[in-house]
Amino acid sequence: MAAPPNNGLNLTRISLRSTRAAWAWYVGLTRTRARQLPSAMTPASIDLTALESRLALSAPPGYREYIRSNAIASVVKQGFDPKTLLILNLELNELEHFEGISKRFFLNGDGCGNYHFVDLTGDQNEVLLWAHDPPGIEHPGQSLANHLRDSEQDCRIDWPIDPGHLWICRTSAYAESILDPISLDEWIEAVRSTEGLEYRGYREGKNPFSGESFRVETPGLTAVVGHKKSLISFLHGRARLDNLSLTRLIATPLASTLKANLLGSTSVE
Repeated sequence: MAAPPNNGLNLTRISLRSTRAAWAWYVGLTRTRARQLPSAMTPASIDLTALESRLALSAPPGYREYIRSNAIASVVKQGFDPKTLLILNLELNELEHFEGISKRFFLNGDGCGNYHFVDLTGDQNEVLLWAHDPPGIEHPGQSLANHLRDSEQDCRIDWPIDPGHLWICRTSAYAESILDPISLDEWIEAVRSTEGLEYRGYREGKNPFSGESFRVETPGLTAVVGHKKSLISFLHGRARLDNLSLTRLIATPLASTLKANLLGSTSVE
Protein backbone atom coordinates (compact mmCIF):
# COMPACT_ATOMS: atom_id res chain seq x y z
CA MET A 1 0.00 0.00 0.00
CA ALA A 2 1.38 3.38 -1.00
CA ALA A 3 2.23 5.80 1.77
CA PRO A 4 0.04 8.93 2.12
CA PRO A 5 1.33 12.09 0.43
CA ASN A 6 3.84 14.11 2.38
CA ASN A 7 2.18 17.44 1.42
CA GLY A 8 5.53 19.17 1.68
CA LEU A 9 5.80 18.84 5.44
CA ASN A 10 9.00 17.93 7.22
CA LEU A 11 7.62 14.91 9.03
CA THR A 12 9.25 12.71 11.61
CA ARG A 13 7.57 9.28 11.55
CA ILE A 14 6.79 7.77 14.92
CA SER A 15 5.23 4.34 15.39
CA LEU A 16 2.15 4.62 17.59
CA ARG A 17 0.91 1.05 17.33
CA SER A 18 3.95 -0.52 18.99
CA THR A 19 3.77 1.44 22.26
CA ARG A 20 1.90 0.50 25.41
CA ALA A 21 1.40 4.21 26.13
CA ALA A 22 -0.63 4.43 22.92
CA TRP A 23 -2.73 1.46 24.01
CA ALA A 24 -3.35 3.08 27.40
CA TRP A 25 -4.41 6.28 25.62
CA TYR A 26 -6.82 4.33 23.45
CA VAL A 27 -8.26 2.41 26.41
CA GLY A 28 -8.70 5.64 28.33
CA LEU A 29 -10.67 7.21 25.52
CA THR A 30 -13.03 4.26 25.24
CA ARG A 31 -13.61 3.80 28.98
CA THR A 32 -13.40 7.21 30.65
CA ARG A 33 -17.14 7.76 30.49
CA ALA A 34 -18.02 4.15 31.32
CA ARG A 35 -16.70 3.83 34.84
CA GLN A 36 -19.99 2.68 36.31
CA LEU A 37 -20.48 -0.93 37.33
CA PRO A 38 -20.24 -3.33 34.37
CA SER A 39 -23.44 -4.65 32.84
CA ALA A 40 -24.75 -8.15 33.46
CA MET A 41 -22.97 -9.60 30.44
CA THR A 42 -21.34 -12.97 31.20
CA PRO A 43 -18.16 -13.63 29.21
CA ALA A 44 -18.16 -17.31 30.14
CA SER A 45 -18.29 -18.96 26.72
CA ILE A 46 -14.52 -19.48 26.61
CA ASP A 47 -13.09 -21.92 29.14
CA LEU A 48 -9.55 -22.55 30.31
CA THR A 49 -8.91 -25.17 27.62
CA ALA A 50 -9.95 -22.74 24.88
CA LEU A 51 -7.73 -20.01 26.33
CA GLU A 52 -4.68 -22.31 26.41
CA SER A 53 -5.36 -23.56 22.89
CA ARG A 54 -5.76 -20.08 21.38
CA LEU A 55 -2.63 -18.74 23.10
CA ALA A 56 -0.65 -21.98 22.59
CA LEU A 57 0.47 -22.12 26.20
CA SER A 58 -0.24 -23.74 29.56
CA ALA A 59 -1.72 -21.36 32.11
CA PRO A 60 0.12 -21.01 35.43
CA PRO A 61 -0.88 -23.68 37.97
CA GLY A 62 -2.06 -20.96 40.34
CA TYR A 63 -4.51 -19.64 37.75
CA ARG A 64 -5.77 -23.15 36.98
CA GLU A 65 -6.40 -23.64 40.72
CA TYR A 66 -8.18 -20.27 40.91
CA ILE A 67 -10.55 -21.33 38.12
CA ARG A 68 -11.18 -24.74 39.72
CA SER A 69 -11.81 -23.28 43.18
CA ASN A 70 -14.23 -20.49 42.32
CA ALA A 71 -17.71 -20.37 40.79
CA ILE A 72 -17.66 -19.03 37.24
CA ALA A 73 -20.08 -16.21 38.19
CA SER A 74 -17.62 -15.02 40.84
CA VAL A 75 -14.66 -15.25 38.44
CA VAL A 76 -16.53 -13.28 35.77
CA LYS A 77 -17.59 -10.62 38.27
CA GLN A 78 -13.97 -10.14 39.35
CA GLY A 79 -12.84 -10.01 35.71
CA PHE A 80 -10.23 -12.79 35.69
CA ASP A 81 -12.27 -15.28 33.66
CA PRO A 82 -10.60 -17.08 30.71
CA LYS A 83 -12.30 -14.97 28.03
CA THR A 84 -11.19 -11.67 29.57
CA LEU A 85 -7.59 -12.88 29.92
CA LEU A 86 -7.60 -14.38 26.43
CA ILE A 87 -8.63 -11.04 24.95
CA LEU A 88 -6.08 -9.11 27.04
CA ASN A 89 -3.26 -11.41 25.97
CA LEU A 90 -4.28 -11.39 22.30
CA GLU A 91 -4.45 -7.60 22.25
CA LEU A 92 -1.06 -7.13 23.89
CA ASN A 93 0.51 -9.70 21.59
CA GLU A 94 -0.93 -7.77 18.64
CA LEU A 95 0.41 -4.43 19.88
CA GLU A 96 3.87 -5.58 20.92
CA HIS A 97 6.28 -7.45 18.69
CA PHE A 98 9.33 -8.80 20.47
CA GLU A 99 10.71 -12.19 21.31
CA GLY A 100 9.38 -13.53 24.59
CA ILE A 101 6.04 -11.74 24.87
CA SER A 102 4.21 -15.00 24.17
CA LYS A 103 5.83 -16.42 27.33
CA ARG A 104 4.10 -13.84 29.48
CA PHE A 105 0.64 -14.59 30.87
CA PHE A 106 -0.96 -11.18 31.37
CA LEU A 107 -3.47 -10.72 34.16
CA ASN A 108 -4.55 -7.07 34.22
CA GLY A 109 -3.43 -3.51 33.64
CA ASP A 110 -3.84 -0.17 35.37
CA GLY A 111 -5.00 1.92 32.41
CA CYS A 112 -1.66 3.73 32.28
CA GLY A 113 0.33 1.28 30.16
CA ASN A 114 1.54 -0.96 33.00
CA TYR A 115 0.57 -4.65 33.12
CA HIS A 116 0.79 -7.43 35.68
CA PHE A 117 1.87 -10.81 34.34
CA VAL A 118 3.37 -14.18 35.15
CA ASP A 119 6.62 -15.19 33.46
CA LEU A 120 5.93 -18.68 32.12
CA THR A 121 9.67 -19.36 31.92
CA GLY A 122 10.33 -18.42 35.55
CA ASP A 123 8.60 -18.58 38.92
CA GLN A 124 4.93 -19.04 38.01
CA ASN A 125 3.82 -18.20 41.54
CA GLU A 126 5.19 -14.65 41.30
CA VAL A 127 3.38 -11.71 39.71
CA LEU A 128 5.60 -9.20 37.90
CA LEU A 129 4.84 -5.69 36.69
CA TRP A 130 5.70 -4.63 33.14
CA ALA A 131 6.20 -0.89 33.63
CA HIS A 132 6.57 1.67 30.87
CA ASP A 133 7.75 4.81 32.71
CA PRO A 134 10.52 4.14 33.39
CA PRO A 135 10.47 1.00 31.24
CA GLY A 136 11.36 -2.30 32.84
CA ILE A 137 10.19 -5.30 34.82
CA GLU A 138 9.39 -4.71 38.49
CA HIS A 139 8.92 -7.20 41.32
CA PRO A 140 6.00 -6.02 43.50
CA GLY A 141 6.50 -9.00 45.83
CA GLN A 142 3.03 -10.44 45.34
CA SER A 143 2.06 -14.05 44.81
CA LEU A 144 -0.31 -15.08 42.03
CA ALA A 145 -2.85 -16.41 44.53
CA ASN A 146 -2.94 -13.12 46.43
CA HIS A 147 -3.08 -11.07 43.25
CA LEU A 148 -6.07 -13.01 41.91
CA ARG A 149 -7.77 -12.73 45.29
CA ASP A 150 -7.21 -9.02 45.92
CA SER A 151 -6.84 -7.23 42.56
CA GLU A 152 -9.33 -5.43 40.37
CA GLN A 153 -9.58 -5.95 36.62
CA ASP A 154 -9.13 -2.67 34.75
CA CYS A 155 -9.09 -4.39 31.35
CA ARG A 156 -12.69 -5.59 31.54
CA ILE A 157 -14.59 -6.66 28.45
CA ASP A 158 -18.06 -5.80 29.77
CA TRP A 159 -17.91 -2.03 30.08
CA PRO A 160 -21.15 -0.54 28.70
CA ILE A 161 -20.95 1.41 25.44
CA ASP A 162 -20.35 5.12 25.83
CA PRO A 163 -23.43 6.82 24.29
CA GLY A 164 -21.10 9.21 22.47
CA HIS A 165 -19.56 6.38 20.42
CA LEU A 166 -20.55 3.85 17.78
CA TRP A 167 -18.64 0.63 17.17
CA ILE A 168 -18.28 -1.50 14.05
CA CYS A 169 -17.19 -5.06 14.79
CA ARG A 170 -18.11 -8.66 14.01
CA THR A 171 -18.71 -9.71 17.61
CA SER A 172 -21.81 -8.97 19.68
CA ALA A 173 -19.72 -7.00 22.21
CA TYR A 174 -17.20 -4.43 20.99
CA ALA A 175 -14.51 -5.39 23.49
CA GLU A 176 -14.46 -8.96 22.14
CA SER A 177 -13.65 -7.89 18.57
CA ILE A 178 -10.20 -9.48 18.47
CA LEU A 179 -11.86 -12.91 18.70
CA ASP A 180 -13.36 -12.36 15.21
CA PRO A 181 -11.53 -9.32 13.88
CA ILE A 182 -12.03 -7.21 10.79
CA SER A 183 -8.63 -7.24 9.10
CA LEU A 184 -6.83 -3.97 8.38
CA ASP A 185 -6.92 -4.72 4.64
CA GLU A 186 -10.69 -5.30 4.78
CA TRP A 187 -11.14 -2.05 6.69
CA ILE A 188 -9.09 0.02 4.24
CA GLU A 189 -10.92 -1.44 1.24
CA ALA A 190 -14.32 -0.74 2.82
CA VAL A 191 -13.34 2.82 3.75
CA ARG A 192 -12.14 3.61 0.24
CA SER A 193 -15.40 2.32 -1.22
CA THR A 194 -17.61 4.33 1.17
CA GLU A 195 -18.63 7.85 0.20
CA GLY A 196 -17.85 10.46 2.83
CA LEU A 197 -14.69 8.81 4.19
CA GLU A 198 -10.99 9.44 3.57
CA TYR A 199 -8.38 6.92 4.68
CA ARG A 200 -5.47 8.51 6.57
CA GLY A 201 -3.43 5.94 8.48
CA TYR A 202 -1.58 8.64 10.43
CA ARG A 203 -1.96 11.67 12.68
CA GLU A 204 -0.01 14.90 12.34
CA GLY A 205 1.21 17.24 15.04
CA LYS A 206 3.83 19.85 15.86
CA ASN A 207 6.56 19.79 18.48
CA PRO A 208 5.76 22.75 20.78
CA PHE A 209 9.46 23.32 21.51
CA SER A 210 11.08 22.95 18.11
CA GLY A 211 8.11 23.73 15.90
CA GLU A 212 8.93 20.67 13.82
CA SER A 213 5.98 18.83 12.30
CA PHE A 214 5.74 15.10 12.87
CA ARG A 215 3.60 12.20 11.80
CA VAL A 216 2.34 9.46 14.07
CA GLU A 217 1.58 6.27 12.16
CA THR A 218 -1.91 5.12 13.16
CA PRO A 219 -3.01 2.18 10.99
CA GLY A 220 -6.69 2.32 10.14
CA LEU A 221 -7.28 5.95 11.13
CA THR A 222 -9.95 7.43 8.87
CA ALA A 223 -11.31 10.96 8.44
CA VAL A 224 -14.97 11.87 7.98
CA VAL A 225 -15.18 14.26 5.01
CA GLY A 226 -16.81 17.53 6.00
CA HIS A 227 -16.12 17.11 9.71
CA LYS A 228 -12.49 17.98 10.47
CA LYS A 229 -12.58 16.89 14.11
CA SER A 230 -14.30 13.55 13.56
CA LEU A 231 -11.82 10.72 13.09
CA ILE A 232 -12.58 7.00 13.05
CA SER A 233 -10.06 4.88 14.94
CA PHE A 234 -9.38 1.23 14.14
CA LEU A 235 -7.72 -1.23 16.51
CA HIS A 236 -8.05 -4.92 17.39
CA GLY A 237 -10.38 -5.56 14.47
CA ARG A 238 -12.95 -2.93 15.41
CA ALA A 239 -13.71 0.68 14.49
CA ARG A 240 -14.85 3.45 16.81
CA LEU A 241 -16.83 6.41 15.52
CA ASP A 242 -18.20 9.54 17.15
CA ASN A 243 -21.97 9.23 17.54
CA LEU A 244 -23.02 12.14 15.31
CA SER A 245 -25.75 12.44 12.71
CA LEU A 246 -23.18 12.56 9.91
CA THR A 247 -21.26 9.50 11.07
CA ARG A 248 -24.49 7.55 11.68
CA LEU A 249 -25.39 8.00 8.03
CA ILE A 250 -21.99 6.60 7.04
CA ALA A 251 -21.76 3.86 9.68
CA THR A 252 -24.71 1.76 8.53
CA PRO A 253 -23.53 1.10 4.94
CA LEU A 254 -19.93 0.76 6.16
CA ALA A 255 -20.89 -1.96 8.63
CA SER A 256 -22.96 -3.67 5.94
CA THR A 257 -20.00 -3.69 3.54
CA LEU A 258 -17.86 -5.33 6.22
CA LYS A 259 -20.60 -7.82 7.15
CA ALA A 260 -20.24 -6.49 10.68
CA ASN A 261 -22.41 -5.23 13.53
CA LEU A 262 -23.07 -1.58 14.30
CA LEU A 263 -23.19 -1.21 18.08
CA GLY A 264 -24.33 1.78 20.11
CA SER A 265 -27.32 4.11 20.20
CA THR A 266 -28.23 5.58 16.82
CA SER A 267 -30.37 8.34 18.33
CA VAL A 268 -27.72 10.36 20.22
CA GLU A 269 -26.29 13.62 18.85
